[in-house]
Amino acid sequence: MNVNDLPFQIQSTIFFLAQNPNLATVSKNFHEVALDPSTIIHCFSKWKNPSKDFCCYLCKYKRMYTNKNLMMTIVNKDLNFCKKFRSNNRILNYSLREGWTDVTEVILNKTKLIQSSNPSESGNLKTLYKAIPLFQIQFINWYEPIFSEKLSYKSVIQLENAHKIQVDILKQHNISKDDMIDGETNIHIHPKLGKNIYVGMLRCSIKANNLKNISHILNSYQMDKKTFENIMRVVIETENTELFDYFVKYGKSINLEASFDYLARALSYKKLKIISHLITTNINLDDTNVFDTLFKSAFVGDSLDGLLFLIEKGAKLSSIKDEDIKLAVKSECQHTLIYYVQQIGMENLPPRTIRMLIKSRNYSLKNRLLDLGLDPRINKDFLLHSTLIHYNPYTDKNNHEEIECYIKKLLDGGCDVYARKSKILKHCLLYMGPKIINMILNKGKKPHPGMEKAFFELGCENKVEIARLMLTHNKDVYPELGKFLYKQRSTLNDDMIKLFVGFGAGNTEPYGMGIIKYAINKKNIKLANSLMEYEILLDYKDLKFFRDVVSIGCTSVVEKYLQNEEFVNTDLDDEFIYACRRNNHAVVHLFLKYTVPTEKFENRKRKRAASSNIKVSSLANIRNGKPLEVATKNENMEMINILLEYGAKITPKNKNLFLDSIKYENIDAMNHYLGILDVKNKVHRDIIGEGLYQAILYSHFKNVKNISRNVKNDILQQACNVGNIEYAIKAIEMGADVNGIEPRTFCKAYISNRTDIFDLLIENGIEKERIEECRFIKTCVEGNFDKVKEMASKELDLNVYDGLILKQAGKSCNIKIINLLLSKGAKPEKIIWNAS
Repeated sequence: MNVNDLPFQIQSTIFFLAQNPNLATVSKNFHEVALDPSTIIHCFSKWKNPSKDFCCYLCKYKRMYTNKNLMMTIVNKDLNFCKKFRSNNRILNYSLREGWTDVTEVILNKTKLIQSSNPSESGNLKTLYKAIPLFQIQFINWYEPIFSEKLSYKSVIQLENAHKIQVDILKQHNISKDDMIDGETNIHIHPKLGKNIYVGMLRCSIKANNLKNISHILNSYQMDKKTFENIMRVVIETENTELFDYFVKYGKSINLEASFDYLARALSYKKLKIISHLITTNINLDDTNVFDTLFKSAFVGDSLDGLLFLIEKGAKLSSIKDEDIKLAVKSECQHTLIYYVQQIGMENLPPRTIRMLIKSRNYSLKNRLLDLGLDPRINKDFLLHSTLIHYNPYTDKNNHEEIECYIKKLLDGGCDVYARKSKILKHCLLYMGPKIINMILNKGKKPHPGMEKAFFELGCENKVEIARLMLTHNKDVYPELGKFLYKQRSTLNDDMIKLFVGFGAGNTEPYGMGIIKYAINKKNIKLANSLMEYEILLDYKDLKFFRDVVSIGCTSVVEKYLQNEEFVNTDLDDEFIYACRRNNHAVVHLFLKYTVPTEKFENRKRKRAASSNIKVSSLANIRNGKPLEVATKNENMEMINILLEYGAKITPKNKNLFLDSIKYENIDAMNHYLGILDVKNKVHRDIIGEGLYQAILYSHFKNVKNISRNVKNDILQQACNVGNIEYAIKAIEMGADVNGIEPRTFCKAYISNRTDIFDLLIENGIEKERIEECRFIKTCVEGNFDKVKEMASKELDLNVYDGLILKQAGKSCNIKIINLLLSKGAKPEKIIWNAS
């Protein structure tokens, strides 16, 4: 069988598993088949499950593009499965990256025709065509991520020579020379490479650090000033000093180096390696102005290596001015500023310098400044307050750990969150994470007044963890929780509601009952069940609400009501029957559990029954066994077992329960039913027989226990009577005795020409007398008087079949045989004369 003939789902599984030859789940043959391009393309063509993000296999599994043979097949067959991206575009990109010159050549040689209508000599418009490349190389997107790691040298050469490609249009397309606009059929379709292509290839080669490509491109194309500046930015971004020196040398060779300030660019891009490299390799250090400029550049560029190098050459930290420190702080420098503070000493820094340093947004620097002796409470806790006010969890997310560490150091250092009459705590509630808020609350020296409004605003925004912290630290809001919860119930999420209830919001009237009603009305069972884990004030006299709870099957609330002695209601029949109809096992079980009466049965109060072997619920048999009837109608075995467990009474009329219990192999329910039947009762035996039929039908007959052979014989007899050979065989396998059936049954199988039943009974040992009786009947029907007379003398019971022999003899129309049988004692029942 060909793998392509397999169902697509199986094919796909084989295909993807077999991509890895080391997997033990596939064989070597499957691996080879899976890598065959024809198999893969067949899978592609069967793709039936496009999504918003993926429209084909190539779109979803991009590593397919690295399969060269597959890509060549797709190109040769002009296939394009991907609707989001042109397949040829991506295939060309991968071919250029990997150096697949043969695939690239096929793509570059392909053309397409565009129409143009021109008047013919007769004056009629004739459709003419012009050939253009299927893929135009000037539109290659060199910013594609696939070019960031690699670009083949072979591909660079191939693109340079693309303009030499000459294509025979007549061979590639089914048209004539007269169909072409200019009449030319052998044409060059690609132009020479322009500036954009060379610059694109150069950028890719720089990122891939491919000096061979770079050297070739620079020899083939000379940059102008603007292009050189753009390329130098790419070079500086790499922080590759060897590559940087290579391009600096190239800039000199084309007289562009003098107009380009490399150090300024490196400073603006904050590339420390390039800054240090420029400083340590500068040959003009004897020039005082150059030396000073380099020293300050190293300082504001955070180049500690460059700074130390120049200090060794004689530079002094004392030459650093306030404006230099301001620039370094603005540039978020860290290494040079820390070195500066270490050398000068925190205690020796003037206040203005400290003020400049603490305005930095670099929290790593601030943490180090605290370690170096910065007073955390400087300027009336300015550090803490400014940090908390200006902290933005979105823009500062990359420094989150540093900020947390910084705030902790400030709080441990004694900073007062309540100083300066600040509202920063309210601000923190809205913008900060739980960890920082918890640190602040734990360090609070006194309860913060007037926080209720801010807290409730917080609740409306569903910031659960922060609200939990506030509730833990501020008990003043507890009395208002219930009111706020009920008022804002539609805007709060489930977690926030549970939080409020957990802190006592459900203990205030009428808000506890109100929030439960809200959950039930919204049919939010998950929320209602969660709320029942807490103390909630319920109205146990609200029967309408209880019925609503039962209707949606909320077990926790149902149980709460049934457990409570305040819930006095003697009429639960409707609700119980409704729960049975809805197949809600849990609710039905609760009703039964809490309606098991106590010994005194005072006022029919329901409460948890004491452990006992006998549990009889007052609801189990209401309305003449309606619950069991409903459960049987729904074929709900689980509910039937629950009802039986709590005392539901089975009657013979529950025949369907018995049949279903066999169907679903519910042995417990089946034995309950068998226990009320009387095997001596023919009606009951018929029910058992029907059950045995059911057992045979579902191949569960081995599970039917304690059935007598007489009943098994009944099932065999019924199977033979209706001519069901399959049931008859099963009954015999089950232990039925072929000689335990009525003799008439065997005879009837013979008369009705059911040879399969007849042969089955003979094969399984039917008595010889039965066989002789059937032969006698056959002889009577054939009308052979002498033979009938001979066989009748053997003392056969001519009435064994209640006149059936005499009836069958009538078919012979032989009066002598009839008279003989009558003289031998055959009963003269209705004789069937053969009309023919």
